[in-house]
Order: sequence, then structure tokens, then C-alpha cells
Amino acid sequence: SDLVTILASGNDADNSALGVAFTSVLSTSANGKLWYSTNNGANWTDLSIHSLSQSNALILGSNARLYFQGSANVFGSVATANMRLWDGTDGASSGSLLDITGLHGNSGAYSASNSTLTFNLTAVNDEPEFTATSVGVRTNQTSSLPVFSTSSAHPGNAPESAQKFQSLSLTVQGVQDGSSEKLLIDGTDIALVAGTAGPSTHGWTATVSVAGGSVTITLSNADGASASELQTLVDGVRYTNAHATPTDGDRVIQITSVQDNGGTGNGGDDAAALNLVSTITLDTTAPTAVPTITAIHDNVGTKTGTVLSGAKTDDTALSLSGTLDVPLALGESLRIYDGTILLGTANVTGTGWTFADTRTLTDGQTVTYKALAYDGLNEGAASANYSATVDLTPPVITITSIAGDVLTVTGSDSTGIGTYSASERGTDPSTVSMRPVISGTTDAEVGQTVTLALNGQTHTASVLAGTAGLNTWSVELSNADALALNHGSTLDIVATVTDQAGHSGSDTNNKLRVNTAA
Repeated sequence: SDLVTILASGNDADNSALGVAFTSVLSTSANGKLWYSTNNGANWTDLSIHSLSQSNALILGSNARLYFQGSANVFGSVATANMRLWDGTDGASSGSLLDITGLHGNSGAYSASNSTLTFNLTAVNDEPEFTATSVGVRTNQTSSLPVFSTSSAHPGNAPESAQKFQSLSLTVQGVQDGSSEKLLIDGTDIALVAGTAGPSTHGWTATVSVAGGSVTITLSNADGASASELQTLVDGVRYTNAHATPTDGDRVIQITSVQDNGGTGNGGDDAAALNLVSTITLDTTAPTAVPTITAIHDNVGTKTGTVLSGAKTDDTALSLSGTLDVPLALGESLRIYDGTILLGTANVTGTGWTFADTRTLTDGQTVTYKALAYDGLNEGAASANYSATVDLTPPVITITSIAGDVLTVTGSDSTGIGTYSASERGTDPSTVSMRPVISGTTDAEVGQTVTLALNGQTHTASVLAGTAGLNTWSVELSNADALALNHGSTLDIVATVTDQAGHSGSDTNNKLRVNTAA
């Protein structure tokens, strides 16, 4: 204001062009600053730069301007300053500093006593403050997903702390599945389609509108909610998509405004525009690449190379290799499992891959490998299982019968002699009546080969399925080999078998006696 306005009723008989002489600065500087201008507001000077008193008064003419700059959140009678009225008869210049001691009274240019200039500020409502932390996530889950956390609400400055919040607005972009998509707000499921819902647990009513692919939710509470109640409401918002086949993509949830009940009188502001964004990215689509395990590799022992699925191995640190029907997409990897145990990620090049099992496997341990593509959330179709059993123990082979004579077996060992007799030999010089048969048991796998050494000859037989964990085998000598058995001989018999893991076992304690004299 200019001093003409302030002092409009203060003219005296000597001179109508009144001004003032400030003899003090503001009574308190905490509540604001008083600025003055002697050139119609082109430049402003802070009154507090002067040390003012009656002996050093600031003279301001009637055309000078004053501006009080209040501190934040103060109102009412906030400050005073002392002054004497000036009638201008002493020729002092506006904006000058002057000792006015003795220049006041009836004949002086300044009033006889000090006047007090009081500054009053009218309170106006400040806009509310609200912040929240995004809990945005990429997920394949579709139920009760958090949206915001650690929210903070303030209706305004300290004198406004009793105000309440009466409105909150949110928008949701990217809704694809209609009423299957919902926000849980204050205990009430609000479908993201046009309509209304509520009142909620604490009296909030929701109005939902849809325009241009954007869903707007306006929450209203006639009674208002405290700051802590609003914080609890926002931190408790949850997103759910109950569709049987949810549509993948981003759901962008934004808090756009909040309003308190302080009103807008005297230029107040009761609403704050916000841009608090949380993005939930639904990704429920599994990778399309389908892997195949083509081999388990045995790299130690006497038998190395590919281990067939279901076979045995003497390698305790196995490696795998395989293929993919199509290359992995960007960001995908290939997981390797043993049953339900995730072992790690394969090295993939194009449509080929390898994997080294870093565990040290133990005797008798069976592994059942499978491979599947993984995109960080979803696993694709699994390969067929590929298994192997670690076998570090040589097989046991036992001869149980020689030429019809059953041997005595102690544990897994037999020691005995079987006799090939004259009646079994017969009298025909070119053909024997009964060919010798040597048989026994083994824990080697079905299909493995038994090698029998007798009388300088080698005979073979396949292991056949048996019972009680023991398989069987049997070697029948040919007619020629039977004719070659000389009367009076006692011949060593050695039976040997090699299991799938490459271990060999032998029975060397038995003999065949040839007694073919008539």
C-alpha cells in the first residue's frame, strides 16, 4: 500500500502531504519482513537493514509504498513497527535517514508521540500434501497385488492439522478384461468399469468412469478422513484380475489428486494435483521353446560316452546336452532340474545347449533330469525326463551249476567241481549225448554279456531277468566244444560280466571234471 492510503485521514493544518518517520524495525522478524519503495515499486528495500530509532528515523513520503511479506503459516496480528507522523515542513527527503530528536510537537514536522503500525494477516487454506511409494512389479500373479506403500498425507500447515480429506482420484490405464479387473479399496472391491461402489468400511464412495481407455475412480467421503486414515487406505489398495485367462500387459495406476475440507475462501487451495504412478505388468505367458535332453555324458572310468536314459554310470559329475526346437527369446534362460530340485541354468547357443551338474553324486544315487525354458516368471513345457543311476560297485557273478551238478553257494561265492560223465558224453564218436551247461546268477543288468572261459575257449551269454534282485545266465557248450573235453581233465572255469557302468566282476573258484570213461 502507499502511505496516502494508510494516512488518508491524518492531514494536519500545516501541510496535507503527510508521511511517516519509522523509529523502529518490526517487533518480530520471525513472522515476516517489511519492504519499502520510494520509486513506485521499481525497487524494494528491506526495512530491517536499518538500525532505526528517534535519532536515526527513516523518512517516507506519502507516495512511498510498503509491502509486508509474511512468513509461511502465520496469520493474525503478526508484527508492529513504531513511527511518527510527518507533515513534510522540514524539507526532509523521502527515503532518507534523519535524527528527529526535538523536531516533534506542535511546531515541529513530526508528531509529538509514536504511533504503532500493526500488520494483520488473514489465514488462507494451503493445498494438502500427499506422497506414496510405487510398488510396481512385473508378475505372473493376478490376485491381491499391492500398488502403493509408505504413503504420507498432510492437510496443510500446523493450524490446518485438524482438517480432513474428503476426496481422492485415481486413474487406471491398460484395463483389458473389464469387470474381472478390480481395485480393493478400503475393504471394497471396485470393478474397473463405469458405475458406483460403496460406501466402504470407512465411508468412502467410489464413482467409476471410463473414457478413451482410461478408468477414473473418484473417491468421496462426506465425513472426511484423517491423514492416517487416508494413508491406510492408499497403502491397502490391491489390484486383482479374476479373468480365467488374464490379458498380459501394463496396468498403470496413478493417484491424480487429493482434496481436503479447508475450502478455498480468501484465495485458499484445498486440492493438490498429483502424479503418483505405480505400474503392474502382468506376464502370464510361458516361453514357447521346447527343450530336449539328448544325452548324459560319462567322462570317467573304463566306459565313457553317452549314458542312455535309465542306464547306469560310474561318473559322479555328470554333464548333459540337448537341443531346443526354437531359439530362446531375449531374456529367457534354460533351467535344469533333478526331479523338483533346480540345479541351475544351461549354457545355450542357438538351439543347442550344455549343462554340467556340479554336485558330487554318490553310489546308488539316481538322477532324473528335465529341462525347461524360463522367462523370469513363467516356465515353458518341460522336456521328457532323462535318468541315470550312479554305480560305483563292481557286479557280482556266481556259477551255481556245472554240467547238471548244483554247487554249494556261500553268500555270493561258490566253490565246487561239476562232473561231465560218460553217460552225458555218450558213445557216438561224433556227437555227444548231452552238451554241458554252465549257469549262474548275477546282479548285472539284463542284457549285459557274460563271458565264460573254459578249455581255451570263450563262450558268451546274455543276462536274463531273474527274481529277488538276481538275474540269471546260462552257457551251453557246442557239440564240438563238448567233444574236445578230454577224459581225466579237470578244467578251470572263469565267468566274467561287465555292468552298464563299466565295472567287471568274475567267479574263478570252480572247475569242470571230465570223466567220460565207459
